Amino acid sequence: ASPVIGAVLALIWLVLLFPYLIILLYTSFRISLSAPIFLHKEIPITQAPKESYQLTKGNLISMFALYLIADIIIGVISAIVQLVGQGFGWVLDLATGTAFLSPAFAVLFSFIADPILSMVFIALVPAIYVQLIGGAGQMNAQMQDSSPPSMPVQKSWPPKRQAV
Repeated sequence: ASPVIGAVLALIWLVLLFPYLIILLYTSFRISLSAPIFLHKEIPITQAPKESYQLTKGNLISMFALYLIADIIIGVISAIVQLVGQGFGWVLDLATGTAFLSPAFAVLFSFIADPILSMVFIALVPAIYVQLIGGAGQMNAQMQDSSPPSMPVQKSWPPKRQAV
């Protein structure tokens, strides 16, 4: 009965979960530029996903390839950093006669390197946005054409309280 249950569960996964994951990935790629669009164009937050959807039209395969390549490169660098940390720990294990420094140094090196690598991956989103709108020159021109938002200026700090 166990192989039959496994086959049924695999079929359910193929029929239900796999299409859901494809739709989820497709939608997330199409709206992935919403934050840079919102910040750059100063449009309502509800309008930003629509703009992102339009901007990414016809660019999904190249965006997917870029994200995949970046993810592979960052994963390889992270693995190398962990191996270096583990190797450093092994050397200390041999020198001190202990057996716990190797995994500790692998985790320590990973704690140091992974946030930096994550920032590199996160920087891809605005970089893709800049490329899709025509490069940095086009972005600078758009920024110069728009007037800065007016913000109230407070003349003193701390603010003075009015008497009641």
